[in-house]
Amino acid sequence: MKKLFLFLSLILFSTSLFSQEWRYIHPYKGVNIYSKISFTYDDNIFKYSKEEIDKFVNNIEPYRYPIETYDDLITTIQLHSKIRREILKGNPTTFNIKIKGNLFYENSEKDYETFSFSIWQKIGKKGHTLIKYFFLPKYFIRYYPDFDIDTPYGYPYFTGCYFMKHLIKIEGGYKIFGSSNISLSLSEEINDYNTSFNEYDTEKKSLGISIGFPLKEFLKANFSYSFARATAEGVDEPGEEKNTSDDSDISNDEDKINLSLVFDLTKHSPLMFQTGFEFTRRVYTTDKPILCDPSHSGREDKKTNIRLVCSFVPTERLTFQVGYIFEIKDVFSPYNIEQIEEIKNYRRNRYLANITFSY
Repeated sequence: MKKLFLFLSLILFSTSLFSQEWRYIHPYKGVNIYSKISFTYDDNIFKYSKEEIDKFVNNIEPYRYPIETYDDLITTIQLHSKIRREILKGNPTTFNIKIKGNLFYENSEKDYETFSFSIWQKIGKKGHTLIKYFFLPKYFIRYYPDFDIDTPYGYPYFTGCYFMKHLIKIEGGYKIFGSSNISLSLSEEINDYNTSFNEYDTEKKSLGISIGFPLKEFLKANFSYSFARATAEGVDEPGEEKNTSDDSDISNDEDKINLSLVFDLTKHSPLMFQTGFEFTRRVYTTDKPILCDPSHSGREDKKTNIRLVCSFVPTERLTFQVGYIFEIKDVFSPYNIEQIEEIKNYRRNRYLANITFSY
């Protein structure tokens, strides 16, 4: 069924791309529809450490890794509808609806969809507001041990860990000089995990600032910083006390810095280059004693993400892209229990190619 859906989607996309009648799909002014198809090779979809990959390859402790492969080819199909209306006189309003499906070739358990809706409102000559809702019905992370289930095998019971996400974001922005702008945002995120991992249920609040400014006619820089505080349930059964139970508490404080550069050469050629750097520092804030939660007590995570993307834009309606994303995570724990660094540190490479077509 998955491959049939992919095949039909490719036929629809190809027909839209090469048809001479695309301009008649929607006759309404102020309406734009975008379709995008992406192919990504991910060499570490479960974010396994080197030691875990070696165990999987050599069939050591196979109960931990009931998977097909640790890498995969992902096909992403996205539809984006943008509707512009002038509800407030002289101040356009833009409605955005996005639907995205991600299909994994080998590990179908990782398939997932996302939906988002946003309203962008211009205010005066320089201001804007944004309200956005994002919904992720189900996302499978990986297999984790469920210590509440006893087994006769002498090792823990491993089961799939997945969650559902709701996110609401509010943003206000203003042009400070020329085409430079500054934005402030506030968001709330709720992650609801499956019943085997109710202790991971989390409410996360985030405050962010973003600044965009031109360096040259063809070069624009963007900088953003956000601080988030996540509060987790920390228990998985009624009547348990959070600070004394042996369940994981993933409550944390998180700092995130993002810097990106866009080289837009499309005035003189069909090329555009983008590069981005993101650094995230997460400190787990559980108050549980080390023996109750050895995986998170005193733990600090540092994650770096580097993105390189090259775009070929032959027309205003067609864009081809190729890109590379490198991700590295380093974990520190002062207690060295369960060799947490060896379990949680990972390296990840993604190679992508996509086509975007606007109707």
